[in-house]
Amino acid sequence: MYHLNLRCKKRLRRSSILSGGSMLSSPQQVWFHIFILHASRYTHTVHTAGIVETYSALDYPAERIKRLFDINVHGVLYTAREAARLMIPQGGGSIILISSMSANIVNVPQLQTPYNASKAAVKHMAASLAVEWAKHNIRVNALSPGYMATKLTKTILEKDSELKVRGEGLLIDIG
Repeated sequence: MYHLNLRCKKRLRRSSILSGGSMLSSPQQVWFHIFILHASRYTHTVHTAGIVETYSALDYPAERIKRLFDINVHGVLYTAREAARLMIPQGGGSIILISSMSANIVNVPQLQTPYNASKAAVKHMAASLAVEWAKHNIRVNALSPGYMATKLTKTILEKDSELKVRGEGLLIDIG
């Protein structure tokens, strides 16, 4: 499944937002949603895909790792690629990929090796795509936020009392 959160500028200077995102199950669905949402100039997109689970690397179920990479890496690449295909004929645009501080550090005490690797992949993907698509006037950047008080992080903290005690003071409440 791929998470899609898009913003576009219409010719009449109106904005259209697909808030909260959509869970999409194939690259074709990603492309279809982008196409349907943007009958006019498509200039910006933000990719916020991401799931995390805590398992020891020795015990992490293979099917869970595949699912995590399908969402966190493949979904971001497919969505960025389709966005770029729309931006190139229009003269460019801006793509922002949301990575994580976990792309740069090891979070202690969380056991989340596949998540960290997936977010490092997103960070490097942004740099690689920026070089590849610069000739088309498409900017690609990655943001690597720290701990945010989201539904996802709150769920993880509720499941792990030790982590909850250590982690709650680190969270930034986003409302």
